[in-house]
Amino acid sequence: MKTKHLLFFLSMATYFNVSAQEFAPYGAEWHYSNTRKGNIGYTNMKCVDSVVIEGKHCSVLEVDQNVYLSGEVIVYSTANGDSVYWYEQNSEQFQLIYAFDAQPGDSWSFAMYDMSANQLSNIDSVIAYVDSVDSININGIVLPRLTIKYNYVGGIAPRDSSKHKIIKYIGSTYSPFDFPLEFGIVDDISPYPNGLRCYEDSYLGFYETGIADSCTYEKKGTFTGELEEENEEVRLYPNPANNTLNISHQNGTLRSVMIYDLSGREVLAQPVSDAAAREHRLNLSSLPAGAYVVKVETGSKSVIKKLVVNK
Repeated sequence: MKTKHLLFFLSMATYFNVSAQEFAPYGAEWHYSNTRKGNIGYTNMKCVDSVVIEGKHCSVLEVDQNVYLSGEVIVYSTANGDSVYWYEQNSEQFQLIYAFDAQPGDSWSFAMYDMSANQLSNIDSVIAYVDSVDSININGIVLPRLTIKYNYVGGIAPRDSSKHKIIKYIGSTYSPFDFPLEFGIVDDISPYPNGLRCYEDSYLGFYETGIADSCTYEKKGTFTGELEEENEEVRLYPNPANNTLNISHQNGTLRSVMIYDLSGREVLAQPVSDAAAREHRLNLSSLPAGAYVVKVETGSKSVIKKLVVNK
């Protein structure tokens, strides 16, 4: 009888693939949308090798250039994929970056690598807070999904501070990693991430989010105008936004506002009826959560801004 019970348990474990999958198995591949000065492109990340470090079987990821990181990243996943650790090669330390068994209210932190001091920083770190937990069905497999809010401690100045979705086995639905792995690495030269397009591995199969026409879709010069990420002459607030967006022009007037999704498709357009208006409010209730590009026509020029919509 015990033997039958054991065989039954093993067969059920095999059926549900219990503990069979780790984060970033060999050959796993991600494609993320990115933008830079009106051009739409993609960032590719792929598991290209494995390495044993301190007795742990780790995955070696190659990541295209983006604002947070590029090059080689080494991660270690527990056998069931619940915990994912980043291996910081300079300090030779493992740090927890994803905890898929976490519950709302849980948090964890990890230090940045300070290039100037050649060590993990005692001051600059990232704290991950779990805002909520739900699930998503991908190709018939139900996976935990966490909504994470990152709090940057010390001198780190993040490019984005909105909430991000993290899916077990896949990771972030926004960028290869939603935080810089080295202090001072965030820049304004590299492409800026704007969401997961595709993921594929031998366990989950092929998964496509639908935010772009294809995994490798590109478009040059989609948005013409002046990109002003730091200039506060034209402001969007709140950003991230929910159902309402305010646009203000400090030294001029507003003519019209257009919003585009990451494929370059216009999803919302509205003229400003008051010729002297310096403030305008948009209703975003028709837009799903995601990343967008806002084009603001003023009396003298066009200004391009990035917008994140949370629901």
